[in-house]
Amino acid sequence: MYHELFKLFSGTGIGCLTPGDLKQALQLFDYNAKKNVIYKLIANIDQDESGGISFEEFLKIMTDVKRPCDEDTADDYYDVFLAYDVDGKGYIDRDDIRQSALDLNENLTEEELEDIMIKFDPTGEGKINF
Repeated sequence: MYHELFKLFSGTGIGCLTPGDLKQALQLFDYNAKKNVIYKLIANIDQDESGGISFEEFLKIMTDVKRPCDEDTADDYYDVFLAYDVDGKGYIDRDDIRQSALDLNENLTEEELEDIMIKFDPTGEGKINF
C-alpha cells in the first residue's frame, strides 16, 4: 500500500517525494502538517541529504508516525467495550453490535455484521469477549 502511495505522489519522476508531495501524501492520513513541520521531518529522515524522501525514507515516516490510539490504555479499551455491552453481560453479541450501529445511524448489513463477528469471535460462539 505504501509503495503504491509513494508512486502516486512521486509524480516528478525523480524517485523521491518533494516536500509538497510528502504533505499531500500525509494529508490522506488526516495528518495536516504545516510547511515547517514537513521540512523538519524531511531534515530528520533524509539520510542521503537529497532534499527529498526516497521510498525507504517514506516507509520509515509512515511506520514511525505516532497514531492517536498509541496512547490508549487498557482502561480506554474497556470503556469502549462497556459502551457496546450495555446490558453488562460481560460480552458483546450480534444484537449489541446491531443496536450500536442503529444508535449511530449506520446501516449495517447482515454481511457486514457477519464479517465483524467472524473477525472478533473466531471461535463462533456468538460472543465477543473483552
